[in-house]
Amino acid sequence: LLAVSKTFGPEAVRAAHAAGQRAFGENYIQEAVDKIGQLADLPLEWHCIGPIQSNKTRLVAQHFQWAHTVDRLK
Repeated sequence: LLAVSKTFGPEAVRAAHAAGQRAFGENYIQEAVDKIGQLADLPLEWHCIGPIQSNKTRLVAQHFQWAHTVDRLK
């Protein structure tokens, strides 16, 4: 089960983790990178679920374990 955590703060993700959730989806890359950093102490799996702008590919590669959508071959 993939929980979409966009628009939810780190506290909500911590609560979901405490309830057993481990995989989280994000599509706001900048927000997600900050959130991932704040939650680095938890064993979470991060999924990029939105279109990826070419200037954000490095961030996605560095911080996410999965990228589910790419809107063009580039």
